[in-house]
Amino acid sequence: DDVGDKMPKFEPWCGHAGGSSPNPAAKEFATPLIEGSADYLTMITECLLQSHNGIIRVFPAWPGDASFSGLISEGRVSVSASKKNGKVVEIKLRKLPGGASRIKLKSPWTGKIEEHLLSEGKEYTINGSKDIT
Repeated sequence: DDVGDKMPKFEPWCGHAGGSSPNPAAKEFATPLIEGSADYLTMITECLLQSHNGIIRVFPAWPGDASFSGLISEGRVSVSASKKNGKVVEIKLRKLPGGASRIKLKSPWTGKIEEHLLSEGKEYTINGSKDIT
């Protein structure tokens, strides 16, 4: 029970005194862990893809090269994208069953919010040109 006690700075990151169990006898069998692992995954995902208030953004906070595939945005749209040499190469969108037909995407090339119409079962590729294929 931590009530009334000061929590060591390392405890939120490593569990109780460096292990996942408060039982001192179990320490030799327990490995350190990040108790907020879901927060860590959320942080990484938010750096790759954001879709808040109806606008999809790819790589809004990812500094280097990367790619991801099949992350689901708001409106049930599967999004895949790649980034090389600090620039987004392409974005692929696929409307999932029951997903939105009209989506808004903040273009990583122009910075403007663009609207795109999606049909179910078809994958669309955007590569910085005006055309969506």
